[in-house]
Amino acid sequence: MNKSSKGLGFYLLIILGVVCLTFFLNNLWMDNNDYRTYEDYRKDMEDGNIVIVEIQKNAEVPTGILEVTLKNGEVKDLYVSDTSKEASLLYGEGIPYREGDVLRESWFVTYLVPSLIILAVVFFLFTMMNNQMLAAAER
Repeated sequence: MNKSSKGLGFYLLIILGVVCLTFFLNNLWMDNNDYRTYEDYRKDMEDGNIVIVEIQKNAEVPTGILEVTLKNGEVKDLYVSDTSKEASLLYGEGIPYREGDVLRESWFVTYLVPSLIILAVVFFLFTMMNNQMLAAAER
C-alpha cells in the first residue's frame, strides 16, 4: 500500500468520525417530549388535561405537528397526517387551538448550505490531488 492511499484512509476516517459525532450530538440535544402513541394524546384529551394546542402545518399539506400544552405546563409534540381533521376534532371537543403558518425551509438551508458543502468537497479533492502530485514529484 503506497503512502497516498494511506492518507486517503485517514481522511475518510476523520470524515466518518465527524459524521458520527454530528448524529450523536443531534440526538443528545433533541428533546423527547413527543407523544408515544396517538392513543396517549386522545387519553389526555378525554381526561381534560389539554390547555391549548398549536397546529404547525408542514409544506406537504395536510401533515403537521400538534404542539400540545398540558395543565401541568408540559408541552408535548404529536406528528399527525391530517391537521384539518385534528382541528375539527379539537373544535368538537371544545379545546382551544391556534393554527400557525406553513413551515418552510430558509434560503440558508436551501441554497447556501449545499453550495458550501460542494465547495468544501472541491477544496478537499484539490488538496488531496496536490498532495499526491507532490508525493509523486519527490520520488
